[in-house]
Amino acid sequence: MHIMYSHQRGFTLIEAIITLIIIAIISGLLGFILLVPLETYRDTQKQTDVTEQLRRVSRNFNQAIQHALPHSVRIKKTGNITALEFLHVLDMGFFRQHTENTHSALDFTVNQGQFSIIGKLQQVNKFQFGNGATTCLQSQADCLIIQNTGQPPTSSLAITTGQSHNAYLGMQDNYAGNIATLSNGNNQQLQFDNSDVNNWHFSATGHNRFYIVDMPSSFICDTTTGELKHYRNYSITATQTTTLPADQGYVVIDNLTNCDFNYTAPNNGRTGFVTMTFTLSPNIHFFQQAAIHDE
Repeated sequence: MHIMYSHQRGFTLIEAIITLIIIAIISGLLGFILLVPLETYRDTQKQTDVTEQLRRVSRNFNQAIQHALPHSVRIKKTGNITALEFLHVLDMGFFRQHTENTHSALDFTVNQGQFSIIGKLQQVNKFQFGNGATTCLQSQADCLIIQNTGQPPTSSLAITTGQSHNAYLGMQDNYAGNIATLSNGNNQQLQFDNSDVNNWHFSATGHNRFYIVDMPSSFICDTTTGELKHYRNYSITATQTTTLPADQGYVVIDNLTNCDFNYTAPNNGRTGFVTMTFTLSPNIHFFQQAAIHDE
């Protein structure tokens, strides 16, 4: 009888451990090789998303400021909140200063009336009409505004001087003003109605340009929440506020760590500028400047 012995044998423990180590090293290298492109892709996608966000902010800001009523820009800071506000112009034109045949001039001695227009309005089909002074101030109707210089800054000073060229001050019966509710109109004539304010009438002006304003508008930064919001369609008030109803605003961009606005007013026909700067976490700096023109 012959006994056959096999010369085959299994892995030793050391060989198994070495094999596992080699497999782990190869897996780690493969994982690293795959991870680097993936992280690069994620970083690139994140940068693309941020860039697109900033482009959207830039477009939004520029388009809004281009429609700002001259000398209506104002800035207020309260704690961690910074607010930029202005009155949004829907349309503009020129009123007649002298009555000719069927064309009537703007009467600066009445609290309601009508006047003929020189040229053609562009947005007349969008006008919202109303009656009474408060309708315009509550953004329930469009406002007719003439020569807005932003002066005087307060109602008490307007009472002292007897007139106001600051649309934010609204209408009172103890001084002539520059804002009235648009009550009717077309491409030939416009009507205004402040008849509920007894002695009100338009302040004298050296210009014959008028503006149709449909609403106030605000960009408000809150570094506590890290949000920049854009608000529209709220009431016009003499004093600027940094707190507005949430349903009248939307988030433009978030993740802010700081934010600021600056305003250089136009003067003697020279262009003014509104500047917005902010920083996004972790360390992305944004600067945007928009031009605003004098009357």
